[in-house]
Order: sequence, then C-alpha cells, then structure tokens
Amino acid sequence: MKGVSVVICCYNSEKRLSPTIKHLAEQNVPDYIMWEVIVVDNNSTDNTAKIVRSLWSGYKISETIRLRVVNENRAGLSHARTRGMTEASFDLICFVDDDNWLNKDYLAIVYEIMTANPCIGVLGGVGVAECEINSPEWFTSVKENYAVGKQSNVSGDISEKRGYVYGAGFVLKREILQKLASINYSSSLTDRRENKLSAGGDSELCYLTRLAGYLIWYDERLTFKHFIPKERLRWEYYKKLIQGFGEARFYLEPYRIILKGGTKNYVGKNIVWLIEFWYSLYYLIQTFIFTPFSKDRKALMADLIYQASYCKMLLIKNYTFDKNLEQIYQLQHHLLNR
Repeated sequence: MKGVSVVICCYNSEKRLSPTIKHLAEQNVPDYIMWEVIVVDNNSTDNTAKIVRSLWSGYKISETIRLRVVNENRAGLSHARTRGMTEASFDLICFVDDDNWLNKDYLAIVYEIMTANPCIGVLGGVGVAECEINSPEWFTSVKENYAVGKQSNVSGDISEKRGYVYGAGFVLKREILQKLASINYSSSLTDRRENKLSAGGDSELCYLTRLAGYLIWYDERLTFKHFIPKERLRWEYYKKLIQGFGEARFYLEPYRIILKGGTKNYVGKNIVWLIEFWYSLYYLIQTFIFTPFSKDRKALMADLIYQASYCKMLLIKNYTFDKNLEQIYQLQHHLLNR
C-alpha cells in the first residue's frame, strides 16, 4: 500500500522523545499521502512506551495517522528495525532515531522522490548537529560519524560515489525487504545493543539494496537536526563509537568487494589485508611520533582505533571471511533473479 511508515527504534528513550514526536506531529503532509508512526520499544527499562503515547495524544493529529508502540525483546538496533519493518503498513519505511528532528516537509519530499523514481531503493538527507554543549574542536573533522553533514556535493544517485547513506532519517523501499525475506536472509550484525556501540546495520541495508539492483539516492532538501547530548561529545564515547565501526567493517567489506566486481574467489584479499595492517602502522607513527601536539592528533587517533579494530577482526575471524564472501556472492545472484 502506498504511503510512508515512520519507524522509531527506542531503548530507554523517554527523555529524548519529546522534540522528536513534536517534529513528526508538525509534518506538512498532503492529505493524499498516507502515513503512520511505529515506535519499537527494544527492552526499555524506563517509561518509553507510556511517554510516547502521551506525547502523541497531546497533538491534534488526524485519526487516520496512527501511532503504534510494539515490543521487540531481542536486544539490538537491527532486531528493532526488523520488527518495525515487519509491522509497517506502507511501501516506504523511514527510519527516524529517537534524537532526530525532521524538517516539516521531510515526509512529503520522501514520498515525492520515491514515487517518482522506482529505481531508488534507499534515500538519505542532511543531518544538522544540535549539540547540548559546545562541540569539541575534533568534532568537525569526524561529524560524519555522527550522521551530521552533507553526504554529497549534489543531490542524486550516490550508489557508486559513496554507496550508502546515514542510518538516521533514511528511507527504504519495502519491496527490498520482501525480496530478502523470500530467500530467508538474516544479518550477522546486531548494530547498537543497549549500551554497546556496535554498528553497520544501516550500511548493510544499503549494500543489500545495491545487490538487488536498486539505487542509493541523496537529496539535500531532506534535512533533520540530530540532537547530540553532552555525554556523546566526550572523547571516550567517540573512541567506542569508532571502534564499533571498525569491527563492523569486517562484515561489510565482502559486500564492497562483490559490488566492485569481485567474485567469491577473490584473489586480492591477502594483499588488501597487508595494506590494512600497514595503514594501522602508519596511523600509529603519525599519531605518536610526528603529530603528538597537533590539532589533528585526535582525528589520527580515531583512524588508528578504527584500523586496529578492523585488523583485530581480520586476525580473530580470518576463517569466516571467505565464507562471508561466498554467501554474499550467492546472495547477489538470488536477489537479482527475484
């Protein structure tokens, strides 16, 4: 059924939801566009479900626009998203984090773009930082990892140039999920789980979309504010965040190899691994020898943490890399023939 299902995945979100719900309630959506809001409560121990119902009821919203709260007991953002996608009524699914504040025309623009371009599978926009405190000096150089900033210089197809969009505010065509379900696909990634900063689920959905033959699209008219609390602007938090990205790369790299034309018998793997280990050594030297007092030192440290996390996974799970590559190669074949 044509329309937009907004999915908000929550874990102990009661203190963050008020402006998020406010911006959804104030959407300028034409009457001919059907839409709904689904809140997935992912094992919260606070009053998330009660609060979100109370907030929604406080706005004068048409009875045709429903808000539903559903539970997902399996911990992890990917599991919560899967539940939200299963519950969705409409053909377009828009993922909104509990700290994302959509501009008033967001959903209307989403519907306009996606219905006019059937080849688009995933759509993303521009994140604008709304920091609780003044952001640290290193934030500007790493803001993309907070889903902040433009994702391309121009709007349009970014399938080859970038290949993915932020998980915040991104839109997925439901028929892609139906194709994945038809071949019983399940991810190895759980993404964020309670207080653990695992990652990669949104990038994987983008790569799966490309494997199925759809485009990844970016439009700068789609803007949202990303509220970043003070604790997430601390260096210790960011180190954990970037470590999660590095670990997730182990599972995402086989997708990139196949999408670049590689095969299940990819022969360049060992060379690539040597390069990755060399990059780790390079960042180590740059960080602690050549730029110990430079303003770029923390950015280099972040690169080092990312590389080290990825290389650790290469060492620990070396035996599964070829298996993952084979599975994704076969997955592409099945998706393109659905």
